[in-house]
Amino acid sequence: MRDKIHAGLEVKGLHDFKLFLTFDDGKRKVFDMKPHLWGIWEALNDPNKFFLAYVDYGTVCWPGQLDIDPEILYLDGGACQ
Repeated sequence: MRDKIHAGLEVKGLHDFKLFLTFDDGKRKVFDMKPHLWGIWEALNDPNKFFLAYVDYGTVCWPGQLDIDPEILYLDGGACQ
């Protein structure tokens, strides 16, 4: 049986291309987007575009139909205190 995929409820862009995330189980995490800012996400190297992040359907999205798998955000995000 697969573990539940936790949905994102809130996102806030932070300096240095990091995302502060709150998930449906109450956990808060910081996800570093820098290693992912190539290919389809290359446009997010522009901070003005990066900070347009929003939550839709449980994951982080940006204008232009960009999104990222919520499982990656949850599993690879660093825990916050």
